[in-house]
Amino acid sequence: MRVATGRLLLLLGVGGAIWGGGSVGQATGQGGPDVGFFVRQWRVSVDLQAGYGSSRTYGMVSFSKASAGTK
Repeated sequence: MRVATGRLLLLLGVGGAIWGGGSVGQATGQGGPDVGFFVRQWRVSVDLQAGYGSSRTYGMVSFSKASAGTK
C-alpha cells in the first residue's frame, strides 16, 4: 500500500526471506510487516521491519539521506 502527499511518501507491506541448503541443511526463513516513509523536503527515508522466524524475534531500522545532486 502506498500513500503520497506533496511532502511525504508512506509505504506499508510485508517482507521476509526463505533460505536453505549448504550448511543450513533445511529451509528456514523469517518475515513480518514493513513500514517506510520518505520526507521529500529533507530527502530522508526511514524504514522499519519487525518479525519472527528461525532467528526468533527480530527488528531492523534503517535511515538514508539522498544527496543534493540526486533527483
